[in-house]
Amino acid sequence: DEGSKKVEPETKLEITEGGITVVPDSLKEVGLDTPEKVKQTITKAIITQNSKVDEKNIAHYDVTLMYSEDGGKTWIKADETHWPASGKLKVTLPYPSGTDKTYTFTVVHMFTSTAFGKTPGDVEMPAVTNTDKGIEFEVTGLSPISVGWTAPTSTPAPTPSTPATGDTTPVVALTFVMLMSVTALAVLLLCYKKRRA
Repeated sequence: DEGSKKVEPETKLEITEGGITVVPDSLKEVGLDTPEKVKQTITKAIITQNSKVDEKNIAHYDVTLMYSEDGGKTWIKADETHWPASGKLKVTLPYPSGTDKTYTFTVVHMFTSTAFGKTPGDVEMPAVTNTDKGIEFEVTGLSPISVGWTAPTSTPAPTPSTPATGDTTPVVALTFVMLMSVTALAVLLLCYKKRRA
């Protein structure tokens, strides 16, 4: 019966850069009782993962999973019951301002609940894929999520092994001709001395 089919709720992600403005009680209980302490812990985790990341190149995000059961008219903040059965959710963040897909990104997500057997205050560092739409990764939870990045390294131009002279004559050939000339001159001088003797 088509009318009795359960309609799966729609879901979407709400992403706000500059997140970590409110600290959940679960983090306060483990000593992370201010937004600054949370940011410091995540920043340390990013730099531990990639020591080339500068602190100024780290962005913090508040990412919330929302769901709607009325075709998108109203949206409700989701909990773990609305997550995929695997416990992992794919997230695509837009590239931070001034970066693009040529940069290297490090993502850290801090757990704020015990859902899926996690411990509040612990972090996960998912693998990152750079796509045309942004940074893509899978996490077992959402806020807070932070991203650090490093610029692509420029490849130095190759150093020529011989100076460019504009002359395409091989150096080996010129050396051979010079040696032959010196040898011929020596033979002529020797013959000349013998004839005079």
